[in-house]
Formats: sequence, C-alpha cells, structure tokens
Amino acid sequence: MPLGVSRDHLELTSSLHDWAVGLDGPSAVREAESDAAASFAKTWQAVVEMGLTSIGIDERHGGGGGELLDQMIALEAAARALLPGPLLGSTLVGQVATDADVLASIAAGVGAAVALTDDLALDVVDARWLLAPSGDGSWQLVDSDGWSAQPVLGPDLSRRGGRFDVTESPDVTRLEVDGDAVRRVLVALAAAEASGLAQWCVDTAVAYAKVREQFGKPIGSFQAIKHLCAEMLETTESISAAAWDLGTAMGTDDADFATDVAATIAFDGAVSVAQACIQVLGGIGFTFEHDAHLYHRRPVALRATVAARTRGAEHPDACLPRPATE
Repeated sequence: MPLGVSRDHLELTSSLHDWAVGLDGPSAVREAESDAAASFAKTWQAVVEMGLTSIGIDERHGGGGGELLDQMIALEAAARALLPGPLLGSTLVGQVATDADVLASIAAGVGAAVALTDDLALDVVDARWLLAPSGDGSWQLVDSDGWSAQPVLGPDLSRRGGRFDVTESPDVTRLEVDGDAVRRVLVALAAAEASGLAQWCVDTAVAYAKVREQFGKPIGSFQAIKHLCAEMLETTESISAAAWDLGTAMGTDDADFATDVAATIAFDGAVSVAQACIQVLGGIGFTFEHDAHLYHRRPVALRATVAARTRGAEHPDACLPRPATE
C-alpha cells in the first residue's frame, strides 16, 4: 500500500501547525483543568473559524471538500499543538454521516459525542449529536432532545467525556454505515492525533537534549540519550506511516488490514514515545508545570478510547473514570 502524504499535505501540515501553536492549547487546558464541564469555547471558536472540523466535508454542505486524509492532516496538527475540545467526535461524525442537515451542522461548528460503552461517551460537553450503536449492529445519530450527559474529568485534561442516557423515544438519524466502517474511520482519525502527539514529544526531547548539560556536556552527546531519541523518532515515523497508509487505503480492499496495523502501532507507540520524552527530560518532565504530562495523558486516554469502541470496552475507566459513589 502506498503512503499517501504529498507535498501539498506537508505544506498544509506546516501552515496548520503554525496556526495551531498560536492558540496556545496547553494554557487553555490548564485554565480549565478542574472544570468537568469545560467547553474550551475560545479555542473551539477559532477551530471552527479555521474550518478544521469540516475539511473533509463536501463543499455543498459548507465543508472544505477534502478527503479523509486531509481531515487527518488537520487533526495531526491540532494534536501536536494540544488543542482542546471535541475535535475527534465532531470530525468522526462529519466523516460517517450522510444527512445534509447533520453535515451542515458539523461544518458550522456543532459538536458531536461518541459512545464508547453503553453509558460512557467522549466529547459530551455542548454536543448536539450522539453517535452510538443500535441494537441491530448499525449506528445512529441521536439529536440533543434524545440524550443527556453528565461530564466527568478524565486523565486527558484536553477533552471532556461523561456518562450519558438516551431517552426511550429519541430523535434518531439512522446511518447507512456498519460498525466496521465506523471503526476504520475512528482509528484513522485517532492515529493521526497519535502522530501529532508523538511528533511534539520527539521535538521536545531532542531540543532539551541539546541544551541540558551534565558533566560539562549536553546530554544529547551521551550514547544512551542518542539511542533513546533515535528510538522515539523511529516509533513516531512508524505511527505516521501507519496513519497515512490507512487514510490512503480507506475504501479499498486493504482498509481492514491497514486499520489493524494502525491500531496495533499508533496508540501503544504514542504512549511509549511520551514516556520516553519524560525520561529524557528527567526531573523537570515529572513536574506538573511542564507540558510533558499533558502529552502523556492524551495518548493514554486515546488508546483507551479506541480500545473501548473497537474491542468491546476493555479499558473504559482508563479514559472516563466513573464518578465516586457516596
């Protein structure tokens, strides 16, 4: 399968990353770290105005007219800058929905949540749509009148999930898409985020290794640190390759295989790169003041999110902890 990143994609990545860094995502995350119902409104408004959630939506619905790979590029840049908000849920609905009103609402900046288990969902704050499986194996979109949610704080401080309830007679839009198709798109978008997170970790670790001195030399001159950074880069390149391969293979006979490869490589890889980044940073990497722990929290929760939705909710509590009982 060919790698799908072109020169145009690289230029799009660069421009979007420069824009996203200017929004200072980590500061927005820290400002709302104890607010379970945080909507990250200022950042989300900028994201919508840039059209980040609608790049992959057809122009006749108000989108950018791009393909899934273009949408993945945007998510990678946003994750690299740790932009908070319901990007994953909203872009997922924008890719799997076919209803014109739904697509127009997503393009206009309406948020969407994704059910991870029978009662836990991702990106629930201020979301209109809930993407959830139905009893017959198909998927459905429930409008805001048909469901409610209680946000909770999880390990990932840049997103808000929560416990949800669906009413007995919800306003439902049936999707002409099966669970495997939803899984493929979810893994593709999440793998793109994993790629962006890993890239930040590599850049941060290498930059620190160049200036931090020990025994009169930069620590990057020591073989152990060299090897660790090289392994981080190798893993990051593998994550990116698996993500872009999946984006290219979508809609072909290779899509299922590419999905399995991306699911196997991307999320464990992003977690390991984030851990290695903290190791290179040393003592400062373990502090709350440094952003490294935010970039570690995100892939840990991302891995749990994909596992919960694609493998029967093996570790839902790792992403959305249940509120303590009284």
